[in-house]
Amino acid sequence: MSHAQIKVKCLSCALHFIVCTWFPDRHTFDSLYCPECGQHSGNFALWKEDVAQHIHMAVPGNAVAIDRPRFSEQESSGSGTTVFGI
Repeated sequence: MSHAQIKVKCLSCALHFIVCTWFPDRHTFDSLYCPECGQHSGNFALWKEDVAQHIHMAVPGNAVAIDRPRFSEQESSGSGTTVFGI
C-alpha cells in the first residue's frame, strides 16, 4: 500500500520534517504544529510526495531506535490479565 509524505519547512525556526500519512488532506497549513518551536500559525512551506511503498518501509525503515515508550505493567487482581499503560 502506498502512502504520502508531507514535507514541511517551518518558516519560523527553519526545521524540516516529514509527516508520513495515508490521509494527506488532513495535514494542512492550519493543522500542523512545528515539533521544534511549537508554531501553529500556518507559517510553513509544504510539499507532497506520493510514495509507492508501504509506510513501514519509511518509518522505521532501517533506522535505529533511539527511544521508545516506557510502559508500566499492572496485574489485575485474580483475572490473570496484564494491563499495559504509558
